[in-house]
This record gives sequence, structure tokens and C-alpha cells, in this order.
Amino acid sequence: MTLWNRFSDGERVALDTSVFIYYFNRQQPYFAPCLQLIRSIESGQLRAVISTVSEMEILVEPLARGRHELVNDIEDLLRRLTSLDVVAVDRALARRAAELRAETRLRSLDALVAVTAIASGCSHLVGNDREFASRVKGVDYVMVADYV
Repeated sequence: MTLWNRFSDGERVALDTSVFIYYFNRQQPYFAPCLQLIRSIESGQLRAVISTVSEMEILVEPLARGRHELVNDIEDLLRRLTSLDVVAVDRALARRAAELRAETRLRSLDALVAVTAIASGCSHLVGNDREFASRVKGVDYVMVADYV
């Protein structure tokens, strides 16, 4: 089974930062499953959500290295994926993240990503962090590494 086949047509899933980092860096062995996932979002077969926290994380390294073309590519993809919602963190999400963090001791950014997924009604959160996966509650965490 491939990563994108794990989900039903039209299903709403959240993506952790790593999915986009692997995709843009063509990082092996994770690039292929992330490419399939991005293509299924691009075609509208899958609906996806990311937090503005993930958008920030995706942009840090290219900005730090002065890779402005990559920054433009990232921003273009995020605009072009009409089946992808980029969800801003508001006070209500921040409060829920604080509660989740207090309960699970997740890192702040991970708690924000998790509550964004939960609040957006996502069935799954796709990423590649086993510690995050073991602590997240309220959404099924799917490991990219399991589909390599």
C-alpha cells in the first residue's frame, strides 16, 4: 500500500512540516511517498491542512541560505494547491495547544500542528516523528517512513 492509497478520496488530512521538507529537498528515501501525497492534493483527490507554524518551518532553511528561488517555489506551491488549507494560529488554537502540551509534554510547535489537525477535522496527521506520533492525541499520526 502506498501512502496516498491509505486515505479515501476527499479525505481531509493534516501534514506535518517534514512532508514538505522531504518534497522540496527531494530527500531520499522519503521523496517518493511525499511526492505521491502532494500530487493527490494537487489533483483534489485528497484535502489537506497545514498550520502557519509549518509554513514558517518550511521557509526557515531556504531563507537562511539565501535560496530565494526555493522560497518562491514553496510559496507558489502553497498558493497553487487549492485543496490545501493553511490554517492560522489564533488564540483559541493557542489555548488548545497549551492544554495539549501540558497533558502530553509535546514541544510547542508540535502541539500547534496537532491541534490545527484536530480543530480542522482531519482524520490523520502525516509526518515522520516517532516521538510526536507516540504523544499526539486526538488524531491518528501516520509515519512517512512506514511507506518507504
